[in-house]
Amino acid sequence: PDTVYDSVPAAASVNVSINDMIAWAQAQLGTSETLPASVLERVHAPQGETPSQTRRLYRLSERIHNTWYALGWRVYDWNGQTLLTHSGYLSGYGAQIYMEPATGFAYVALWNMDGDAPWWIFPTLMDLRMVDGPADWLDQLDED
Repeated sequence: PDTVYDSVPAAASVNVSINDMIAWAQAQLGTSETLPASVLERVHAPQGETPSQTRRLYRLSERIHNTWYALGWRVYDWNGQTLLTHSGYLSGYGAQIYMEPATGFAYVALWNMDGDAPWWIFPTLMDLRMVDGPADWLDQLDED
């Protein structure tokens, strides 16, 4: 369905399924032959530092040490690992994609709800993957 954002020139959205997002993540990680490696390197390369984004993520400052913007992607330094991310939200639904190109790991989430709950799943998942267990990220739900 059309939304109020469909006619805004600087905004964009796509209507996709979880399977579409998984296929997109696979293409971005180079696990399919859809996009040449040279294109992925160019698209994923940081173009400029984003200190305001780093400050905005202050609750994750123990993990996210710096952020940049690439061509359509946020780039995070998550404890020395490079993550690519893009997320979006409209009233009633949202989406996240996080990828770790060095390992081929991707996290994709789509949800139909308002609120901040889905945003705290990702740092919990990353802690389960990279450290000895999750921090109290889900406790943020009580604070929001």
